[in-house]
Amino acid sequence: MCSLKMEDITTKFIRIQTCAAPAKAAFVVIVRRGTKGNNKVLLQMRSHNNRHGPNKLGLPGGRRDRKDKEDTKKTAIRETYEETQIQLRRDKTTRLTWFRGADIYGSVVPSADFEIKGPLPKWKKEIETTYGYHGHRWFEYSIIPDAAGKKRVRLVLPNGESPWQIMVDTLNKPEVLAYLENPPLP
Repeated sequence: MCSLKMEDITTKFIRIQTCAAPAKAAFVVIVRRGTKGNNKVLLQMRSHNNRHGPNKLGLPGGRRDRKDKEDTKKTAIRETYEETQIQLRRDKTTRLTWFRGADIYGSVVPSADFEIKGPLPKWKKEIETTYGYHGHRWFEYSIIPDAAGKKRVRLVLPNGESPWQIMVDTLNKPEVLAYLENPPLP
């Protein structure tokens, strides 16, 4: 149990974060390592019907179900499978950080060991399945300094494609940047 005084709320955010209720959602940064350092991240085109980030590129993931209990790693793996049919390994899926009520995980997939089949039929309305590989595409990225010298993710996106700002903010969290800079072996 965590006890906070009212003045702690504005001065000790890190205590609030560690004392908060379990995350309500989980998302996964899925990386495919390139042979020449040209690593890629998997993004999905969210459907125009989706309430959150419609017609924007985002990360696989979603809400925690009752059957997941408080295990957001289970949520991350389940949601990824429902949306992509990629079966992530539990021992290769790592919690990176917490952001806006969601746990963010990272996982690296071997290039030859998977196929993106797209969402399970029940979930097709949430993803624009005519985009890329059943609603998903791999995007090259690099880590570059911004004008202030702070590291930022730079995604190589075709003209006219727009990432969901929350997803961009997630990728630029320090823990996620560190994972993207040096992804573990699959």
